[in-house]
Formats: sequence, C-alpha cells, structure tokens
Amino acid sequence: MQRSLGATVIAAALAAACSGKGSMPTAPSNTRPPSAAAGTSKTLGGAANDAAASAEVEGVIEAVPPTTASSTFRVAGKTVRTDPSTVFVDGSVTRSFSDLRVGLRVEAKGSLSGDTLTASRVELEEAAEEPEPEPEPQPAPAPPRQPNPPAPEPGDDDEQNEAEVTGMLGPVSGSCPAISSTVGTTRFSTSASTRFDDASCSAFKTGDRVEVKGTRNADGSIAASRLKRE
Repeated sequence: MQRSLGATVIAAALAAACSGKGSMPTAPSNTRPPSAAAGTSKTLGGAANDAAASAEVEGVIEAVPPTTASSTFRVAGKTVRTDPSTVFVDGSVTRSFSDLRVGLRVEAKGSLSGDTLTASRVELEEAAEEPEPEPEPQPAPAPPRQPNPPAPEPGDDDEQNEAEVTGMLGPVSGSCPAISSTVGTTRFSTSASTRFDDASCSAFKTGDRVEVKGTRNADGSIAASRLKRE
C-alpha cells in the first residue's frame, strides 16, 4: 500500500513538471493609456469655452438711434450694446455715446454673444472720408453802380445837342416853312424859326447839296435852326 501511494505521489510530481514546461511566457502589452484631449481654442480675451466670448469689432458705424435701440449702434454687421459702465475714448480724450455718429470709425471691445457685442470700451478713431460737396452756383455780382452825372449847367444842353450834317437832300415833305427831309440817314425838320440861306424854303429840291445845323432830338433827328444850299 505504501508502494502504491509513493507511485501516486511521483506521478503527480511528474505531471506538474510537464505542465510548467509547456506554458509560454506572456508578451508585454504595447497598449498605452489614452493621451489627454487636444487643447480648447482660446477666445480673444483668453478664457476657454466662455458662454460670452471676449471679442472686438472694428469698422465704420452703420446706424445709431433711433435707427437702432437705445444705447446701441451697428458696426461691421454686428450690434454693439453699451451701458453706463462702457468707456468711450478718443485718444486721450474721454467721450460719450452722444459723440457717436454714422460714418465714424470705431473699435469696440467686450463680450460677444451671437451677433451682439456688449462693449466695455469703445475707441473713436476717425470719420470716414466723405466727398466734398460741390459749391452751389453763386449769382453774378451786380454791376457797380455808376455815379450820377453832374447836373448840366444852363445852356449846356444846347451845346451838347448841337448837330450838323452835310450831303444830298432827300425827298421833301410838308409845306414851308415846316418841311422835313433827310441828309444821308439823318432826318431833319424845319420850322418858322429856321433860317434858310442862299435860297428860300420852297426852292430846296431833292438832290440839292445842303448843310443842316440844329439841335439833336432824342430819336436822332435834327430840329434844324439853319438850312443852307451849298
């Protein structure tokens, strides 16, 4: 019985030894723990995943109240909302919302939510250049007023209006002593006070060469004081 028990023990030992030789060592695993996720993009202000991202908008003001709501204006297609804490500056000069106007170039900084920027600072830069308006035509200046001529002294009118023509006598009309005719293009007329030299009034005929002296009328004709045949 002891012999049988010993054989059993030896057989078990051999079985265990054979089992240990047959097993292969396990290869080391190359699987690494997952790396950290890629970094989240930062907004202009430096905060990650903010509900209202920091941003700035720069451009020319497109609309102000009453086109927009009170304390808001539009620039670069976005609505900029201001409040009592918003700072307005123009270089080193402090400004206010009332200084904003359409065409003014600004830079607004604050928090952006959708298409609305809540501004903490608005910098006024410069107004967009506008074409210069064409000058309106001015009426022509009135000509300088001529001074009134001095009043003529007695007797001056007669001297200034004295006239004299010489030439061929034209067709004669009327009856003596009040006749009328022409010398060249100048018409003249006689009267009872006219002096007729070298011939009587009725002796003057068309084609005679005559000399007429007298006073120039307003229409250019001559009131003859003397009619002479040459």
